[in-house]
Amino acid sequence: MFEYRGAIHVHTTYSDGSLPAEGVISEARAAGLDFLVITDHDTLDARRRPGEGYYDGLLVLVGCEISPDHNHYLTLGVSEPPSKSLSPRDYIQAARGAGGVGFAAHPHDRGSQILGLPDYAWTATDCQDWDGLELWNFVSSWVGGASNIWRLLLGLIDPGRTGGSPDPETMALWDEVTARRRCPAIGGVDAHGHDSILGRLPLAPFNYRCGFQTVQNRVMLDHPLTGAAEKDIPRVIRALAEGSNYICNAALGDPLGFFFSAASGEPSSNHVWTIGQEASGLDHLTLKVSCPGAGRVRLIRQGTEVASSGGTELVLEAGPGVYRAEAWKRTWSGWRVWVISNPIYFSHGVKK
Repeated sequence: MFEYRGAIHVHTTYSDGSLPAEGVISEARAAGLDFLVITDHDTLDARRRPGEGYYDGLLVLVGCEISPDHNHYLTLGVSEPPSKSLSPRDYIQAARGAGGVGFAAHPHDRGSQILGLPDYAWTATDCQDWDGLELWNFVSSWVGGASNIWRLLLGLIDPGRTGGSPDPETMALWDEVTARRRCPAIGGVDAHGHDSILGRLPLAPFNYRCGFQTVQNRVMLDHPLTGAAEKDIPRVIRALAEGSNYICNAALGDPLGFFFSAASGEPSSNHVWTIGQEASGLDHLTLKVSCPGAGRVRLIRQGTEVASSGGTELVLEAGPGVYRAEAWKRTWSGWRVWVISNPIYFSHGVKK
């Protein structure tokens, strides 16, 4: 597999970001990303200028964030942004009908009373027909974690202290949905940048470059990118739509080499499935998680831990179910989640 690191959910001055798209692209290159997904509010203007394509090795994709007061929806692969005046069900269908894929953004955003920021949660509880879910939104987690002055100061010193984990309710929702149907997850930076002097400090939580080095998506491809944007952009979108990616907090270290797979173990088939794929027609599989650094590795089946290890590898014989893997690291402030994989689906009843 070929692994590529990227940041999703990024704003420029085409909406409420603090840098023009060209400046954001420069920051993404400096952060060492392989791809960048710009998602300004209700506009695809960045596709016009500077445009999608490669910029000194960085692949730039342009989607948009449909953003009414609540129920924000990240859409990729559409030629026109669906109107935010539509109902959630209708703009989900509009994006899908236009050949795009969408992810419910920061579904349990809580805002912050101390910062005077409202919540932007997904309130349309009768509509969960999204294609996928933004499982971890760095800024949403950071803002929600700044619940008092002490936690706000800690968050400014160490942004990962308050933004260093996805919302537990979002995790529970994802596990519940993936038990019934495929639901790929992504991580979002929700990068807007910051105009103040504080925002230009290396550890400032809203600085673009700092944000790009926190929540990343590692896309797994069976062939390398070609360097031709017209071929590679659809491949990256398709990989995200299929859940062929894992989410990581790169501030804790580079997880390059993390891998989650399932093998039949039968000489007649000897097949291997990887993140985002579905296995069927077997009684059991051998699940394996490999992690490049010591810490704690966990296997989760439909929301319940079924195995864990204190080393860098975990192997489990497992029956049908929906399985995902996690890796955790110990830091000065305690254990933090480092990697969350999309599932491997091993169930005859899983809907595609």
